[in-house]
Amino acid sequence: MRKNIVYYVTRQYMKMNKKRTFTAFLGIVFMVLLMTCVFIGKDTAVGQLEQVASQKDGKWHVVLYDITGKEREEVENLTEVEKTAVSVDYGFTEFAQSANKKHPYLNIKAYQKDCFDWMNIELKSGRLPENAKEVVISEAALEDGANITVGDTIKAEYFTRSITGINKEHDSVFPLDNLIIKYGETVKVPQHFPFYEENDYIKENRDYSGKKQELTVVGVIETPGYERSYGAGYTAIAMLDEKEITGLDQFNLSVKLDLEKLSSTYESTFQEIVGEHEIDFNDYVLAFSGKSSDSTLNLLISVLTIFFVAFIMFASVFLIYNLFNMSYEERSRYLGMLSSIGATGRQKRSSIYYEAFCLLIFALPAGILSGFGIVKMGMTVILPFLGKMMRLEQYIEGGSVTLMISWKAIVVIVGISAVTVLFSSYFPARKIGKIASIECIRGNADKKSKQYKMNRFMMGHGNAEWMLAGNTLKRQSKKTRAIIAASVTFIVIMLVTAFGSSVIQSTVEQKMGYDEVTPNYDKWEYIFSIDETKENENLIQEIKQAEGIAETVEWYLNFDAIVPKDCYSKEYWDDLHDIHNLYYHRKLSDKEFDEMIASERRPKVITVIGVEAKMLEKIAKATNTDLQTLENTDKPAAIVVQAGTLSTEQYNLSGMSGMEAERARFYDVKQMTDKKIGETLPVELYSEKEDKTVSFPIQIAGYANNEQLSEFMSVHGGNMCIIVSVETAKQIGKVTENSDGTNGMVRDVLIKTAEKKSGNPGQPAKFK
Repeated sequence: MRKNIVYYVTRQYMKMNKKRTFTAFLGIVFMVLLMTCVFIGKDTAVGQLEQVASQKDGKWHVVLYDITGKEREEVENLTEVEKTAVSVDYGFTEFAQSANKKHPYLNIKAYQKDCFDWMNIELKSGRLPENAKEVVISEAALEDGANITVGDTIKAEYFTRSITGINKEHDSVFPLDNLIIKYGETVKVPQHFPFYEENDYIKENRDYSGKKQELTVVGVIETPGYERSYGAGYTAIAMLDEKEITGLDQFNLSVKLDLEKLSSTYESTFQEIVGEHEIDFNDYVLAFSGKSSDSTLNLLISVLTIFFVAFIMFASVFLIYNLFNMSYEERSRYLGMLSSIGATGRQKRSSIYYEAFCLLIFALPAGILSGFGIVKMGMTVILPFLGKMMRLEQYIEGGSVTLMISWKAIVVIVGISAVTVLFSSYFPARKIGKIASIECIRGNADKKSKQYKMNRFMMGHGNAEWMLAGNTLKRQSKKTRAIIAASVTFIVIMLVTAFGSSVIQSTVEQKMGYDEVTPNYDKWEYIFSIDETKENENLIQEIKQAEGIAETVEWYLNFDAIVPKDCYSKEYWDDLHDIHNLYYHRKLSDKEFDEMIASERRPKVITVIGVEAKMLEKIAKATNTDLQTLENTDKPAAIVVQAGTLSTEQYNLSGMSGMEAERARFYDVKQMTDKKIGETLPVELYSEKEDKTVSFPIQIAGYANNEQLSEFMSVHGGNMCIIVSVETAKQIGKVTENSDGTNGMVRDVLIKTAEKKSGNPGQPAKFK
């Protein structure tokens, strides 16, 4: 018998059974759609997140610091390197035109042309520099009232900064930079380090390089993302050409990589070239491509991609097989008729394959196009949540999502879909090809002789419908199992997808080393960070009374409080002991670990969170804490947040031990302190006025965990956090107040705008 007759009969069967054919078609479309979501969705998500993440730290992938011209040549010869750009830090120079005594310097840098784009330098006015004698300056200087305009000149004499401890009685502690300066000790400080006027505990030193220049300001740029508001200098950038680079002994090299050519050991290749010099990997950009400097993230992305493809293939085989199997009896009859006039088993099998691939041909474009729509719609919806997950929500701009479609991804989708359909149809085809003609025509090849009892209870109570339904389920058990299996498979796909997403989120959060206290952004629409000044106090009152404001809450944070190490729990120290073991690649004895902790120079910091009375009352109620105890200013009290996290990323010992952790590890600390309610935390604060550490004991009034605090805030990280009243926070601020009026407090105003009764958003708040 000719195959075209078999195919003709198969097509007629498909037309006569439109519902079954359409159901099978939808099953294959759904499989292709899921494959498209995996590959196109992954590429689109990576591209979109890279674009968003690049707004934070830049578009570069790797930066190598203080390298030589020879090392630059070695880097540029690597196959995975796509492009490079040189930059150099000239250092600081005095900025006579500054109007802010906290920012008396300019921090002068020079970039090759590509670096301006890679570092997200945005021109506000004027033009970009064209040589090493022209600079653009950060608009932060002008916003602070600097007496400088485009066309003015700056006389630069470059130096680096260091500080020396000059107080014989007390060490100088800088918790945010993990610095403790002993008497007579001199330490170089990072570029973002604040400026301290003459005082009795540290002295600032300048180490002049001997390089002098006269620079012309040719433009104003948006404040760069790396410029810190509390740093001592504003940013100014010159242009760097190849001639200038030739005369440099050392410089920094920014690298963009060809991700398609990247090997799994690329980071070690760079490290071998530059030796002990510092390297930065832009993990925010590289993380979701599976090419970050973190092997755990890379493995996670690769494993999840393979897992989802394998799982979808398995689920699709299961679904499509069941669709073919459900119509087994009808299919066996028409194939039996064909076999009675000479159709072979091979021709009967080819009928099944022919039907499957006819459906696949039409399902491929439908599934791929549907997948494009799902990916675009899904990315549009979830991008803000992904941005929030990565703490990049401020960099997400409105607009449509661009699909990242590559011919390689399409080929993979088509190939995997074809293989899946082949496996799905193989078992029904093999089964039906073995059945003899008579059994096919009679339709009882798979029947077993079995007597079914009548359900007299159903008959006696007049439930004929129930009896018929029950008998149908029993006597067509294969169809019943197929329907149940298909439904269960779909539910499992949804559950696994949701679980996979939560795993990615949790892992990325921990690997990125998030360590902060944040308010519940879902409730508050705006957050104003405000310094303690009379003018800002007036602004706060104006905000609270403004039209369109529904609710405001003041929020204080202090990171300078210190407690003895024994205030932390045994669970905390056990987990930290395990982290040390991972870095030293062996189990340290209790004595060894205790000696290491005792020799650590960084203080044990706690985070103090001060909230206004209305929020404090709600938190006290949620945590079953006595509000009167919290509000007692004569005897300060606090709620201790028992939840904490420790990981090999947050507590990185590579600089101390000279070794990398043998694997990444995350610990969810359930109890940050073993102290009981009613006991006292012996908190210590540094007072600049008294030039010493001052005792500020705080009573424990209650405990809290992240679940209880979910309505108000989230707490992450390895530092113990305590929640106090605003009045207690202000008392702490008075102790830590500096000579310039600042007190180390971060003061935020959380704002929620009013809504109209119709449910539409109200008008924006109006300020004078």
